[in-house]
Amino acid sequence: MNKFILSFFDAMSEAGISYCHFKSNNNLEPALNGVDDLDLLISENDVDHFNLMLATFGFRMATDRGDKPTPFVFHYFAVDPETGLLVHLHVYFKLISGGSILKNHWFRVERMFLGNVTNSGLGKVLVPIAEVDLIFFTIRKFIEQPSIVEHYLYLKDLKNIKAELAWLLARADKALITELLKQWLPHLEPDFFHECLTALESDSSIARRVILGFKMRRHF
Repeated sequence: MNKFILSFFDAMSEAGISYCHFKSNNNLEPALNGVDDLDLLISENDVDHFNLMLATFGFRMATDRGDKPTPFVFHYFAVDPETGLLVHLHVYFKLISGGSILKNHWFRVERMFLGNVTNSGLGKVLVPIAEVDLIFFTIRKFIEQPSIVEHYLYLKDLKNIKAELAWLLARADKALITELLKQWLPHLEPDFFHECLTALESDSSIARRVILGFKMRRHF
């Protein structure tokens, strides 16, 4: 794993910054090698400390020219001085997400993520517990379903989606998922959530996923 990236996470740990790497944690090790970007959720209480850490490690903000930026979501880049690797941090100060293309939902569960973290076993990198990760993964996948374009992208990426789902299911306790839903997402009925999760697991029909997707969208 890249020493520059690991040292950044070590420094965040030492500074007591509340954060987690909150998406695609089944592929965290390649990301820590610089193969992909790193998706970080940062506590709003630690924005100033985090910005100081960015400056210390030489990170600079970047934006897409001509595109309206997503609120509370930023891209930062830095060069590893030893290897020349360009390191990309995709940083969220609020959980703004949705489908693969359009990020138009604010999920107000930042404290659910940051209050339920565990060590990834890869350096000092913190990740949410599998139950939290699986809740968010399932919600995002069903918000995508009613869109023709998003559904096409879902089917195109189905192999990777199934791999991540299997990785999460192997680590998650469904009873704890129900408890977390009742505490943090009381408007999302556990029975409906588990119906969606079963549909992901069982390769349900497109029509079934789209119907569940419309219901999921209405919840948010």
